[in-house]
Amino acid sequence: MIKFELDIDNYNLIDELSILQYNNDSLSDDIKKLITYFNLEYKWDSMFNFDDVVFRIKSGHLLFILYYGNISIGYVFFQPKNNSEFYLYNLYVTNKIKRPNYAAQWFVNKSISLLPNSTTKISCICEDWHKAAHTTFKNNGFNIV
Repeated sequence: MIKFELDIDNYNLIDELSILQYNNDSLSDDIKKLITYFNLEYKWDSMFNFDDVVFRIKSGHLLFILYYGNISIGYVFFQPKNNSEFYLYNLYVTNKIKRPNYAAQWFVNKSISLLPNSTTKISCICEDWHKAAHTTFKNNGFNIV
């Protein structure tokens, strides 16, 4: 596992995508579809289900959904660690739908801009084999720690 962190001073906004924050049932079909896509693309025993999403939101976690046009193509969660730090997890951008090559990088970048202004640090842990995710985090100013 590789741990990454971003000091907010190293964050640069890229403004070329559409994101909605999940906070009610109006986006439930979109997240359910994305969970299905994930399960088609990856074999991951600890994958969450929609009930887990609802529980996470009720527990104060933030969920952002990425759209390409009007089609949902990704999600990412942020768990508050304290008043100024977040843990980024379960970043996913589907390969089942044709999308821009840098969609994941844009998604992480824009999602960070939607966090509270008091945010000073974001951390995440990434599997060693997931080189595309490593690149996404590095291109957004994260450092390996």
